[in-house]
Amino acid sequence: MEETVFTLDKAKTGERLIVTGFAFSSKLTKRLEDLGLKKGTSVTIFALSPFSSPAAIKFGDFKLILGDKALKTILVRKAK
Repeated sequence: MEETVFTLDKAKTGERLIVTGFAFSSKLTKRLEDLGLKKGTSVTIFALSPFSSPAAIKFGDFKLILGDKALKTILVRKAK
């Protein structure tokens, strides 16, 4: 059974997700990878504005606020 991959802007508050990659490569994706947000990283959305952007995510020991562009770049799937 193949799991559905979607962009982080489609996620809901409290969802546990796994990063599967990035929609495209850019300076932004390089910066996110430098911060530790890489393929296989577990991510949780802990705060979401009413219009989906910005969103606050938690991964490892980090909490990060991401805007719409970043949210639409990060590909994720639901954690098992």
